[in-house]
Amino acid sequence: MNRYQDSPVLNVITSTGYPVWKSPFPTVAVCNHNVVYKSNSGNITKILAVKEEPFYTGGAGLGSGLTVTINVEPTQYISSVKTIPGVTIFAHSGYKYPQMGVQYNSISIGEVLSFELEQSVFQSDTDIVRLTPESRGCLFEHEGRSNWTGIYNSQTCFNECKANYITRVCDCIPFYYPTINNTRVCTFSDLPCLHSNRKNFVNLMLSDDIKADTEYMHQHGVLFPEFCYCLPNCNEVTYLLHDEKKKISEKPENNFRLSSRPPTNETCVVNVYYNSVAGILRIRTAILTWDTLLGTIGGTFGLCMGGSVISMLEFLFYFIQALFGKRFIEKQKKRNNKPHTWKINVLPNTQKIHSLHM
Repeated sequence: MNRYQDSPVLNVITSTGYPVWKSPFPTVAVCNHNVVYKSNSGNITKILAVKEEPFYTGGAGLGSGLTVTINVEPTQYISSVKTIPGVTIFAHSGYKYPQMGVQYNSISIGEVLSFELEQSVFQSDTDIVRLTPESRGCLFEHEGRSNWTGIYNSQTCFNECKANYITRVCDCIPFYYPTINNTRVCTFSDLPCLHSNRKNFVNLMLSDDIKADTEYMHQHGVLFPEFCYCLPNCNEVTYLLHDEKKKISEKPENNFRLSSRPPTNETCVVNVYYNSVAGILRIRTAILTWDTLLGTIGGTFGLCMGGSVISMLEFLFYFIQALFGKRFIEKQKKRNNKPHTWKINVLPNTQKIHSLHM
């Protein structure tokens, strides 16, 4: 029973052949290495807020995924965040704000980047809905809260927590985060604050129990800036990325599979596709439900005492009969031993008297 209280949810791999077409194709974000201006960042956040219909594909390989030819526009570069012009590619599930520096790759002009995706699907049974989020260790989309997308996602929750922390410390928000409630976007004048607190921004910690984790950190003398309470999603699709990078061939006839648009000396190509037509399906379910509890009690009772549920009902019947049957029998005996009195009513022979007068 203690094991059930500590961990009432069981994660089980139910299938390694779950079709990939049952889940949406991941979102692919492309970020140019060039400096993004404030007006452009506002347009980007508006585009990210639009809810598009998801795309599904059932095949695997280069021909069934996404192929994009990107014009890097090196002539427009004034200041770059990288040493050479290029783009950074993120692949993540929909309605998830990408984590900067996690699951990404960068390419420059004249290169081809291929992302092979390995899909993993997490689904939850309806049995765990009755459990508290702390007990089951996850949140459904309608339970959490997100000011950025309106749909809860653990990764977006963590990024939103990080952006709120930066806003409290430096009174501004970096340009690559969505702006909420007319929050001021950080400028060059805020660089001293951002630079001096950079270590705290990077070391924000994820927590599923802030009180317990805070006590643990204090006991071990670990310094931390802040905890972000963001439970995992109960239903989620994750992607493991396998990337491959190579140069675009100088011969045009060797590049016909890269894109419908032939690459030039200012472009690069990105391919995103599944490496298999099937993924892994994991189910979150409750370890103990009412039917399993009844079966466990009945099985243990039958193993230890040679009984069953029918034996328990039979025992209960005889117990009730012994408790209330004795009182019924005693009451019946008292009723039988009580002396009976008979009352005889004699009616006058009115018919005979009437005949004598005749």
